[in-house]
Amino acid sequence: MATRHYESSTSGMNFDRFLDKFDESTLVTMKRHYWTAKQLLRTKLGKKEDEHLLASDASLDSKLTLFRSVRDTSENLLACVENYQAFLLGIPFLHVYNSSCSF
Repeated sequence: MATRHYESSTSGMNFDRFLDKFDESTLVTMKRHYWTAKQLLRTKLGKKEDEHLLASDASLDSKLTLFRSVRDTSENLLACVENYQAFLLGIPFLHVYNSSCSF
């Protein structure tokens, strides 16, 4: 079975490569592509970055990813609670956020 280059060079434990970024605006996507291209050019030209800066960026990125995940999960949980409350009171469902809860 042939493996792709990306999978052979990683441990396979980084789940974020499978996540789609549907909540990103066009501007955020363009900025991300710009910085990725800038980093690629920087490495191709042989310029080095400060390893402390890179470690700081990685730490911040992981914290932001965790924050967004907790925020999205909390919003979905709140929507489920509101829908459950509406179900108990006999009110039509509120359909707030992108709730996948149904009763």
